[in-house]
Amino acid sequence: MMCIRSLAILKGEMMKKKLFTAAAAIAIAMPFPALAVTVLNSDPEVRTLTVTEKGVRSELSIDANAKVNACPQGCFISFPSGDMIAVKGKEDIVIEDGKGRIVNN
Repeated sequence: MMCIRSLAILKGEMMKKKLFTAAAAIAIAMPFPALAVTVLNSDPEVRTLTVTEKGVRSELSIDANAKVNACPQGCFISFPSGDMIAVKGKEDIVIEDGKGRIVNN
């Protein structure tokens, strides 16, 4: 026959397992940080890019020497030079003289 103290210890262990299971489920369910393309405008003037993401076109203006994030799920980026780059959503891009180039991916 179990004593009351043994029952209390057993109940405490069961609660710890439930708490751990709940915490693990929450951690798994939380979204991972979104990846995004990072664009650095190293030109001395504002540059406006055309971004096409999921078939939707928009313009993205980037101040001189500023850095922005865009396209977390990939897109096409058109630069003032007329060049277009397809990105997956994790690249770093630098704009120099109106041209874009991927510096790492």
